[in-house]
Amino acid sequence: MGDEIPSDPAAKEVRSTCGALLARVVDGTLEFKCRRSRSVVRIPIEELLRASHEAENRVIWVGPSQDSADESKSDN
Repeated sequence: MGDEIPSDPAAKEVRSTCGALLARVVDGTLEFKCRRSRSVVRIPIEELLRASHEAENRVIWVGPSQDSADESKSDN
């Protein structure tokens, strides 16, 4: 909750409120570095945008099924 995402889309780095670097943009990718293993993971920004667009078109229900909710209403 304390992590800040920059509102400027041209920003090259994302830092937490304490100033720690969380991610940065490098050559069209979003780059993360593991603090433990020091390995670097790069995700192409185009891939993130495509996944975000696909997720907007899905409806995900988290919770009890609608059938069980209907059954509990009919019990009363």
